[in-house]
Amino acid sequence: GISINKSIDELSDGQKYRLLLSLAILSNSKLILIDELTSHIDSWSIPYVMNILRSYVENGNVVIIADHRVKTLRPWVDEVISLGDYVYEHCAITIPRNPSGLCIELRDVSVKLGNRIILKNINMRLRRGECLVIIGRNGSGKTTLLKTIIGLIRPMKGSITRPNKVFYIPQIPIYWFSCKRVIDEIVTYISIFRRFDLEVDEVVDVFYLRHILNRNPYCISVGEARRLGIALAYIAKPDLLLIDEPTLGLDHRSLCLLKNLIAYLVDQGLSVVITTHDIDFATDICRSCILDDGELRCLS
Repeated sequence: GISINKSIDELSDGQKYRLLLSLAILSNSKLILIDELTSHIDSWSIPYVMNILRSYVENGNVVIIADHRVKTLRPWVDEVISLGDYVYEHCAITIPRNPSGLCIELRDVSVKLGNRIILKNINMRLRRGECLVIIGRNGSGKTTLLKTIIGLIRPMKGSITRPNKVFYIPQIPIYWFSCKRVIDEIVTYISIFRRFDLEVDEVVDVFYLRHILNRNPYCISVGEARRLGIALAYIAKPDLLLIDEPTLGLDHRSLCLLKNLIAYLVDQGLSVVITTHDIDFATDICRSCILDDGELRCLS
């Protein structure tokens, strides 16, 4: 549940989405259109949300959901309409494991925001060339953990050892874009980070950006924005890359490409920490931990 005493600004992306759904139902609308429900609602909450929508429909209303995870929603829907040719093929990716020295370590880190303790005695170690996925429900503190790692939030206790070069890709990566064309973003980053060893064409081809080079970064798709964000991280060449909810809004093809790009970055020696509520994605990609009630429990 969501505390009614919370400020909307304190809510996670998924909690805001559930709030909007509640307002839509309370408005007595006869038709509700929902875009990418499974991208925003965590796996634990989907049955609860879909049962509410099912009851709403049985009272004579209509709900239309545009989503790419048909199997997840199929038990609750009356009809599935496919747009274009869609063939699902599972794409598990093996992340290279060539770790070296310590990249980052959190020791008994706790974080308090307002009157609420969000993170409790977090301990985490990641070596160079390793990938870690942190799984958690909406509002579990995943984004808070990433912001604490990069220093945007100061812990109330504990210590953090981090490398000097850290790159953070937020849930909405377009916030990082500042140029009018994709090609200008790439050229600007090469100049800022003095990566004159890189050719623009190399970056464009590795991250599949050629068809959008002259487009405004604020007018590209979610998947394209993710690829551009990861391309900019590649140019910046950090020791540690943090990616918050990278699967939001991605179709199956973009998801497979994302997994391959992450594997490529780890193979280049980057350490990567990913937060997600997408359990299938986490299981496929690398070792994982669960963040629950402010506590971090590693599965492997």
